[in-house]
Amino acid sequence: MKRLIVLFLIFVGLSAFAQNNNSHTTMVQNIYRLEDEQFCLEVDNSGRIIRLENKLSGKGNIITRPTNGIFKMVCKQGENWETVIDPEHQTYKITKTENTIQIVIDHVKTDKSSTDLTLTMNITLKEGTLHFGAEFDNRENDLTVVEFCYPRIAVIKSLGNGKKFDLLWPLQAGRRIPNFTDYKGNFVETYPSFLCMQWMALTDNEETLYLSGRDSEFYTTTLSAGNSNGVGLAITRFLFVKPKEKRTTPETILQLYSGSWHRAANEYRTWASSWRINRSKPDWVHDVIGYFLVINKQQYGDEMWDYETLPKLYDLAKSHGFDTLGLFGWYQGGHDNTYPDIQVGKTLGGAEKLRENIKKVQQNGGHVTLYVQGHLIDVTSDFYKRYGAQVEGKSHWGSPYFEHYNKSSQSEFLRLFTSKVFSTACPSSPLWQDRMVQNVDFVAGFGADAMLVDQIGGMPPKPCFNEEHPHPKNCPGLSYVSGRISLLNKMWNRTREVDGVRGKDFAFFTEHITDTYSQFADFLHGIDTFPGTTAFPEMFRYCFPETIITVRNPAPFISETFVNYAITYGFVMEMEIRYRNDCEHVLQDRSAAQREYAAKIGALRKQYRNVLGRAKFVDEEHLDIGNRNIKCKAFESESGNRIAVVLWNSTDKPQTPKLTVKGYKLIETANADGKLTKPELPETISPQRILLSIYEKEQ
Repeated sequence: MKRLIVLFLIFVGLSAFAQNNNSHTTMVQNIYRLEDEQFCLEVDNSGRIIRLENKLSGKGNIITRPTNGIFKMVCKQGENWETVIDPEHQTYKITKTENTIQIVIDHVKTDKSSTDLTLTMNITLKEGTLHFGAEFDNRENDLTVVEFCYPRIAVIKSLGNGKKFDLLWPLQAGRRIPNFTDYKGNFVETYPSFLCMQWMALTDNEETLYLSGRDSEFYTTTLSAGNSNGVGLAITRFLFVKPKEKRTTPETILQLYSGSWHRAANEYRTWASSWRINRSKPDWVHDVIGYFLVINKQQYGDEMWDYETLPKLYDLAKSHGFDTLGLFGWYQGGHDNTYPDIQVGKTLGGAEKLRENIKKVQQNGGHVTLYVQGHLIDVTSDFYKRYGAQVEGKSHWGSPYFEHYNKSSQSEFLRLFTSKVFSTACPSSPLWQDRMVQNVDFVAGFGADAMLVDQIGGMPPKPCFNEEHPHPKNCPGLSYVSGRISLLNKMWNRTREVDGVRGKDFAFFTEHITDTYSQFADFLHGIDTFPGTTAFPEMFRYCFPETIITVRNPAPFISETFVNYAITYGFVMEMEIRYRNDCEHVLQDRSAAQREYAAKIGALRKQYRNVLGRAKFVDEEHLDIGNRNIKCKAFESESGNRIAVVLWNSTDKPQTPKLTVKGYKLIETANADGKLTKPELPETISPQRILLSIYEKEQ
């Protein structure tokens, strides 16, 4: 009998130990499950995600350890802007229907009290895709929900097969962080801003976990990936749900599947087409080969290129294979000065000389763009003194958001003590929008081919608390993005209206890369994701191949690597002449070999523009690549009858190309020296050289 009692006590102890250490797998009564033929999700009685499983792969649960809660929330209560809602201290009411788990916190608890705030979170499974949505009913008198992180995906150390995985991160045009399994620390960035899209993924080339926002209102948002104890993913939106307000949040979706990241990208592109308008571009923009960016006059007063030098500048551009001249600092105050009060440079030659020499460049086959600033206000300008308080974005302190820019090159005094101070305009301000639209007419009046409006294509969306501005829902989290969309739309429309006045296509350029804003731009300057181990521009290019983007290159020459990078991914070449030393560099032809190579690739792109500039980037679709040391990227013609493939040997050794294009036959090959005599792949491609191969669809 004693032996039976001992065995019983041991059994009870082991059961309790198992429950304490594996409660999400043993406490069946507290597990809520959604599943279909493709997918299985489980949450426990605290609403934590404890299982994610791709049933089709049969590789089991990928959750190593759940988070302390499926959400995180920070509120403003009274004067305290950091009232953190701890998910572990909440009381959850969880119910499940056929395809939805609903998690309700009836009275959200702070660290001090219970509130009259109800949070309802819904998880719905539809055809292998999880949809996360939430609703707030804020009945409090003095509590604002500032930020809401949901869902939070727990620690993941494998996607089910024990392999290390990479992170696909939408920074600029995209980054691929290898072996992210072992990463320690966090990646956190804002969208739409330096993050170009609201999706990210983990992939090991067999399995892919894809998390994507579905926010077509475009709240200021952060994406985060990674933590010190393993890998987790999360999306945070700055909602600012006010007292006595009800709010439904945008959805977030999650997929776990076997296959390439391209499936996730296609899904995101399909969703984005529900709000993103594919606007027509002037024909000449499609064919731009290279952007030769020049600062005529610097911030500190150095006048390097007056208006009479524009034809000479275009000759320099042409010698590099470039066809478009971008003029920055072409106004009297110089670059990054006096914004938005800009006047034509009298000491640079005056308005008539500017018009006359722009026309000379155009008669020589070139294009000219003129820069204006769309985001910054010089605090010493007359505009700021008269209208600054009315226009600028305000922080929660009631103070402006200031930025500082310094353009010195050699002077210690200028570098250390003369940073220019700017306030930033809230783009929702009607007065600012009117001023920016007026700039379209101002620039077009000089006969330029395009205007470049700097920064408004992707500077961080700061919540604006200036209540005089018409922010949607009176929500600071919607202020900058919605205002910028409105501003960009008005400016783009105006460029089309001045079109007829000039008798030719007037184009609209801006800076940075985002899916949200690029729909309004004919051309983007430019991509900061440089060639390297983490560069993964396929991420944005595959989703939105119609977007024309330069390779950002802040140097007075363009290296062979940058040239090859540009043609391989379908970017426009760029170089920048910003300082006195840069001027001397190009005038003395110090990088003659790089210039000659760029010119050859420019000529190649011009010759084959119909299958490069006018075709659709499709990454590796149709391709069977036998040698992964050679980067191979495909461009598909509009008819689908032709595929152009750029092969780039980015290594330091000769490589043998091994490539077939399924359903297509090779009809032509070319390299930097022109068309090759035989339509066949050469035996080798030399280091840092490219090959263009053209394929025709088999009948």
